[in-house]
Amino acid sequence: MILPICGNPHGWGTFTWPDGSTYVGDWQYGKHHGYGKWSDPEGNSYEGEWINDQRHGKGTYVWAGGKIYSGEWKNGLFHGQGKEIYDDGTELTGIWLYGVYVQKLHSSED
Repeated sequence: MILPICGNPHGWGTFTWPDGSTYVGDWQYGKHHGYGKWSDPEGNSYEGEWINDQRHGKGTYVWAGGKIYSGEWKNGLFHGQGKEIYDDGTELTGIWLYGVYVQKLHSSED
């Protein structure tokens, strides 16, 4: 249940914005904080960890067009080990630093 603290959501709950975007998960003082799922009316979504309103930790973002990133995040950016799967099925596994792909990781299939 979301309990307002100083007028801000706090705890676990669901919020829907006027544009139709929703967030279901943990809140701390009005910000996404903990584990939750965000989605928008266009079909984009993110499920995973949040800190201070930013994707941070492990999570998966799915774009409406079918592209997927699953892996580590820092301050809202791909950061650490992850995998992108493109809508044509090709995959890119590697290391990202602050949103920039920097190193390929080889899988046992390579």
